[in-house]
Amino acid sequence: MDKKIRESLPIRLTKFYLFLLGFGTGQHEKQKTLLKLMYFYAVIALTIGGIVVIMDIYYCWNDFYEASYSLISLLSWTIVTIKFSVFSLKQKAYLQLMIDGKDKLWYGKFSGYENKIIKKCEKQSMMFIVLFTIMAQLTAITYALEPIIENNTRNLTDRLLPFTLWIKNIPFSKTPYYEFFFILEMCCVFYTSFGYFCFDNFLALYNIFITGKFEILNNKLETLYDIKKSQNSIYNNKKYITDINLLRKKFSACVKQHQLLIHLTEQLESVYSFINLIQTVLFSLLVCLVGYQLISPGIRPSRRGKFVIFLIGCLLQLFTFGHTCNNVNIASSEISKGTSYSKWYTINSIAGGRMLTKDLMFVILRSCRPCCLTGWGFFPITLDTFKLVI
Repeated sequence: MDKKIRESLPIRLTKFYLFLLGFGTGQHEKQKTLLKLMYFYAVIALTIGGIVVIMDIYYCWNDFYEASYSLISLLSWTIVTIKFSVFSLKQKAYLQLMIDGKDKLWYGKFSGYENKIIKKCEKQSMMFIVLFTIMAQLTAITYALEPIIENNTRNLTDRLLPFTLWIKNIPFSKTPYYEFFFILEMCCVFYTSFGYFCFDNFLALYNIFITGKFEILNNKLETLYDIKKSQNSIYNNKKYITDINLLRKKFSACVKQHQLLIHLTEQLESVYSFINLIQTVLFSLLVCLVGYQLISPGIRPSRRGKFVIFLIGCLLQLFTFGHTCNNVNIASSEISKGTSYSKWYTINSIAGGRMLTKDLMFVILRSCRPCCLTGWGFFPITLDTFKLVI
């Protein structure tokens, strides 16, 4: 076995963006101080962003088209704020998940088959996490590009900001006010986008690697009885005892791994269950509003392009969310198949073997109740969640 430090790009990206929001495991005092500063800055950015979008929807309420446009920003900000608040309240549980993920999921000793599964997990996380990160950042960039494109056909006294500021007596379109508020708004937009995807990236990363670990465990249980035995071992009591003890040791390790994966899934559920509920409910409304903006007549091309990217990002996020949670459910239930497919019958005719078979039955019974992430206990998160929202 080779001991490898698995610091793949999706893991680095997830840790980096969570660090930017003030969530991380500081190794020394400087890092801990920096984390506090980043957290404080994130709170300020989200507060300013919230004030801007709430004022915007208040003043646009009588115009349905503009109100629906502002409501998209408000819903996005609400989702991010709820995620940020839940992680703040459950920071200890999150930090423990981060430590457990580092020690027990993506770092460690991996054999040939385990390497194959871990590499598959890395490829899957690369596809989902990196792609969604790119789409979220592109959406944030389009919020900056739209006013820049539109201002090419406008006078300097009538320039647009990414978000309208409803404050009187300040000439927002004039230099240096325009540049200052443009940068301020885009800082809030980018920090909101960080919160939009980094918490979901962490969930997807955890789900992908937990699924991989369940697959590894399934293989271990299926090959549990594949040990080399002497032809005379059945007649040699010492050799028989050695074989049974070896099997029990391997089985005990499998049970402990199963308990660990169940515990990690339960910890993940405790942190994300409320987020899952809010996100699923608000996503339904968000997709409808974005779709309405896209089919509205007379929409500016720059705004249409922005919402095309936004909608693709939303659908990708929702699919990743449902797909990875669904895989955890399936992989945990597959443990019963790996156990029943093992060669348990080879030593079932002997007392010690029958005892081990009875223990295997408990594993089968436990895996009949698969691990599941839910929307605050109201419904399981599966691919059906994605289909229902669409």
